[in-house]
Amino acid sequence: DELVEALYQAAGEDYDLNEGLARKIAEISGEIFLEYLEAGMSWDVTRYTSSNPIFAVIWPEERYELPYETNLSGWHLISFLKEQAESKGVEIAVNAKVTELLTENGAVVGVKVGTDDNSYNVYAKKVVLATGGISRNPELMAKYNPDLPGIVPHTGAGSTGDGILLTESLDAAVIGSGGGLTKGQGPALGYSGPYGSLAGS
Repeated sequence: DELVEALYQAAGEDYDLNEGLARKIAEISGEIFLEYLEAGMSWDVTRYTSSNPIFAVIWPEERYELPYETNLSGWHLISFLKEQAESKGVEIAVNAKVTELLTENGAVVGVKVGTDDNSYNVYAKKVVLATGGISRNPELMAKYNPDLPGIVPHTGAGSTGDGILLTESLDAAVIGSGGGLTKGQGPALGYSGPYGSLAGS
């Protein structure tokens, strides 16, 4: 309840909060943390950062063992997950752009990878799309987040909404709104830092 209340306060009156999603995050975050811990990920639970203590951000221990220039905690987490996946026989393909979802009788059964001239199909019992970020796609931002004009994205270069684009032909529902890791350029949206968000772009 405290987490949900804090999220309502952070969202403000002008934005709707997906309370169901917020409560789901609150319910499973501890469980997921323990799964990482039991799998061997080393966490530093004595030092964490957040602007609000309700939103504690705990870093992998490796964060404190590296110089600042290579101190990328997310990289260590991804490396750990990669090792775990490969130990279970998961094959990881990089530079393999998914261009189409393969369907049978209305169900997604796989993906097409590559271009028309050089492509192959991958079939699976389940397909998980984890490419929903749209902050690097101006057209999708204008469509789904018209209240965030001219934002400066602080997200990865791949946040182009590929997952949403892949499902357009399936008439899939798009839920959620707002922008994460984005900074406004006007008084209505706030500034970041003493020189405004442009300094961080």
